[in-house]
Formats: sequence, structure tokens, C-alpha cells
Amino acid sequence: MNLKQLRDEREAAGKAYAKVMEKLREAWIRLAAIDETLSNRIVNPLDPQVNPQGVIHSRFISGDRMLVHGEFYPHRADIEWWKAAKAIADKQIEAFQS
Repeated sequence: MNLKQLRDEREAAGKAYAKVMEKLREAWIRLAAIDETLSNRIVNPLDPQVNPQGVIHSRFISGDRMLVHGEFYPHRADIEWWKAAKAIADKQIEAFQS
């Protein structure tokens, strides 16, 4: 492999990484929003086991720096992703009908 091929491969790998990270972001926000909604006592008064601040959130936040790439995915996930999940959960809770 020569230098041009390495650079081309790096570009392709970086684009693929950014695409996968966007999918991860979407899935994480969706899951966190559902967990947040289910943790609401009006929505789910009988299941105290659901905890949006629990394992997924704490492990993800502590490991999010590992997911950052300075060029291809420079976004820190903790605050941005959690705010997006919270906004969705708030809408789900407001629209909830028992």
C-alpha cells in the first residue's frame, strides 16, 4: 500500500466511522428517551426498576471520549445527546394517555 492509498483508505474509514456514530447517536437518544419516559411515575407508577440515570447513561458518559475522533466525529456525546433524549421524553410524557 502506498501513501495515496493509505490516505484514501483513511478518508473512507473516517466517513464510515462518522456514519456509524450518527446511527449510534440516534439509537442512544431513542433508548434514553424511552427509559426517561418509563421512569416517569405518572407514565409507569408500578415499575421503579427503570432508571434513565443508570448503567447505560453512566457507562456511556464515562466512555464517550473514546468515541470522539478529532477530524471525523469531534462531538462529545454527553450533554448534546442527553438533552436530545430528554426533549423527546418530555414530549412523550406530555402526550401519554393511560
